[in-house]
Amino acid sequence: MGMYEAIAKGQMPENLQTAEERYNDADGKPIIDAEGGAVVKPIPGFVVKTKDASGGKVFVNMTHHDLVESFSARPITAEEAAKHNTID
Repeated sequence: MGMYEAIAKGQMPENLQTAEERYNDADGKPIIDAEGGAVVKPIPGFVVKTKDASGGKVFVNMTHHDLVESFSARPITAEEAAKHNTID
């Protein structure tokens, strides 16, 4: 009944809000939480179609967002390798 009353008053019940309304501020920008995380809507890029080891189809969606760092190639330091037991 509370949901009906909220809608009748022109309000959106919280459980019916879209993810964009719930996780974005009034300007449409993602809300960053205390730990530095945010829920973002990725910007579409392209799709790679491949096969897994059993021959099944696999689709890899490549997306991006301004808040997510792009990948970069860098060497693994000896300390990182030792931490993961990957030193020869």
